Amino acid sequence: MHILIDHRESAVQSLLMPLGSQTPPVHIDVTHLPLGDFFLVSSDTGVLIERKSTSDFLSSLRSNRLWDQLLRLMKADTLLGYPLKRKLLIVHGAFDQDLSIPWPQIMGAYMEILFVYDIPLVVCEDDEALYQCLRILIQRETQGKNDVLPSSRWFRKHLSPHLPEMDLRRYVLASVPSVGDVLARNLLDHFGSIAAVANATEKRLQQVEGIGKKKAGKIYSIFH
Repeated sequence: MHILIDHRESAVQSLLMPLGSQTPPVHIDVTHLPLGDFFLVSSDTGVLIERKSTSDFLSSLRSNRLWDQLLRLMKADTLLGYPLKRKLLIVHGAFDQDLSIPWPQIMGAYMEILFVYDIPLVVCEDDEALYQCLRILIQRETQGKNDVLPSSRWFRKHLSPHLPEMDLRRYVLASVPSVGDVLARNLLDHFGSIAAVANATEKRLQQVEGIGKKKAGKIYSIFH
């Protein structure tokens, strides 16, 4: 893993230097980044991070500069020749009680960032939180933990061993992407078995209620 730190981030450079002694080691370079403040490079892709102190966040929100920066971040596909795998905005520091911008506007800005600009946001209230955020992010990126699906135990219903045979078949078929419970029932009513569904052509799949050309193509490609 290689982390590039923008040269304007002098306030946090020393804070992040201990990352270089991790196992496996993290190579740290201070350079000029055309976009963002930290750039994590792993293999042939990168993770781009924009850090804003709370004062800078409020200032850029007040001047509307924030939205121009986030638009550039959102539209960027590559940086320094590396495809961008993901982007992250970090708000660093704690807000003072005497805010220059009211909390409703700050919360509205957070939601705009998350839902409109589609950029994940993490609030790190102090230097230790920032260090641990980047340390854990590097660790998860190195181990591939940010690229996996949730464990099936979180989204699959508990399967009773006493289910009737047809319910077991429907349960298995419903787990196929683009199918679900209703289409699984329709497919089994039409074809009679999972094997028949798997062997059906796209044209025959389209004869089932609720399955159009696009969905038929997806189901067919899964079994073939």
